[in-house]
Amino acid sequence: MRPLALALLLALPLPAQGWTLARLPVAGGTLLRLDAAGSAFLCDEGSGQVELWLARAASAHAPGAALTATLGAGARTWEVPAMVVRDDGFDGIRAEMAADDLFWPALLSAPALAVTLPGLARWTLPLTDFAAPGAGFLTDCRG
Repeated sequence: MRPLALALLLALPLPAQGWTLARLPVAGGTLLRLDAAGSAFLCDEGSGQVELWLARAASAHAPGAALTATLGAGARTWEVPAMVVRDDGFDGIRAEMAADDLFWPALLSAPALAVTLPGLARWTLPLTDFAAPGAGFLTDCRG
């Protein structure tokens, strides 16, 4: 985990609503963040890797616990390794995916991102107004 990434997630002001694309104050970083949910996608420009920071109280698991998260977009699901992160105002999971994974085109056209963790009820993140900033984010990540 990049400690700087967590600090940036917590320090940047939340947008009023929807998804916001922003350049990070560190060289080459791009952030796509959801408003009050506190969830975000983060990448280094051209790296081809995306960090998924999905905020949701994961109290059924200890901080640092490794688990498998099930992510759903439209009719498809993906299982990804994740880690529970609880630090200075962020409570949720962190996972990584390739920027060219088939997950991203599905996410661009889905109404919501469904997230399921072992021992917790499924929750969703709205993808209203996600397509345009999401496409820009992925372009930056892929380089």
